[in-house]
Amino acid sequence: MRRRSAVGALLLLALSLALGVALWRTRVRSGHSGDLEALRRRGVLRVGTSGDYAPFTLAQGPEITGLDAELATRAARDLGVRVEFVRFSWGNLLADLKAGRFDIGASGITLRPERALAPREVAQRMPDPAAFDRSDVRIAVNRGGYLERVAHRFFPHATILPTDDNRRLLDPVLGNGADAALSDSAEARGLAHPELVRLGPLTRDHKGLLVGERAPELADWLDDWLRARELDGFVSALRRKHLGDESATADMTVEAIVADVGLRMGLMPLVAAAKARKALPIEDRSQEARVLERIAATATRYAISPTDTRTLYDVLIRASKEVQRASSASAAASADVGPALDDLRDAIRRIDEHLMHSLRDAVEAGSTANFPALLQNSDLGDVSASTRADMAAALAKFTHAPH
Repeated sequence: MRRRSAVGALLLLALSLALGVALWRTRVRSGHSGDLEALRRRGVLRVGTSGDYAPFTLAQGPEITGLDAELATRAARDLGVRVEFVRFSWGNLLADLKAGRFDIGASGITLRPERALAPREVAQRMPDPAAFDRSDVRIAVNRGGYLERVAHRFFPHATILPTDDNRRLLDPVLGNGADAALSDSAEARGLAHPELVRLGPLTRDHKGLLVGERAPELADWLDDWLRARELDGFVSALRRKHLGDESATADMTVEAIVADVGLRMGLMPLVAAAKARKALPIEDRSQEARVLERIAATATRYAISPTDTRTLYDVLIRASKEVQRASSASAAASADVGPALDDLRDAIRRIDEHLMHSLRDAVEAGSTANFPALLQNSDLGDVSASTRADMAAALAKFTHAPH
């Protein structure tokens, strides 16, 4: 959301939160082990934060406050260690994590995308956010993070103005140096102004914790811990405190399912690039058979319908190939860089495990979900409308339709 002054109209584009905050973490498993015990011996959980992204983390002098700050502090306490916050800049997040500067990233880290805000008269004249994709429009955005990529993707003709301090994101707008600013809806709530009107959402967005590949045991511990804190109301209370009542009543199991599907689709362009490096075809029937065999075993372990699970994964595999084919041209152009195919498949396996766990939770909880609407607003890449409809129907077998 952005605000306007007497000097000019300001549009604020804000990511629409699916409100599944801190329910997921993403990583690629490696051969490392013993990381959790080593962390406990060290006695410190090092948490990477930008400190400029309220309501998730905000540096106020030496103190770090916000939803993710409270979440990380409680996690450290339950691990029996103290918390130490380490500042990062968004452009260096992954490099700093890989270099071991901190154990987890917790600063409103985006898993998926978007939404918008504008002055009332601007919104009346241009109610569609797409109308701002013009060469004479200037949009401010936080440098180096996911939102900068979102800005270029949705507004390729506009002038994008990256800022190095997210706390000063509105300065160019208020000073008439920009016409709009891009953020997510959680942050935008704190920037609300009577003259601003929300536009969008463009897509849905999920937040999560980021765990390094050297810490598989910590990642597994956090998965279990977050699930337990969701059940005992701790995470729900944090969402209500920092994000409002709407987020606290959202069905986090359903949100986790949608996030997992989005993450799976989000990896497919990288899979296409990895296959291009090895001159492999998009379709790999033997790999598909292995996936279906693994999923059947997982369905048995979680006591959920193998037939419904097979139906869902037939659709997910079809959707995955659609995204890979659509990205094949760009994949060939970037085939010399990117993760290895085996690493990507391992990451997908972890996503599938989390998805199956969430599907089981949805069945046990009798969750209610409108998957056609949820998937329509989700960034699934180049998945066709017919495949999205089949995906929604397959997922609906694990939940109830809303009344």
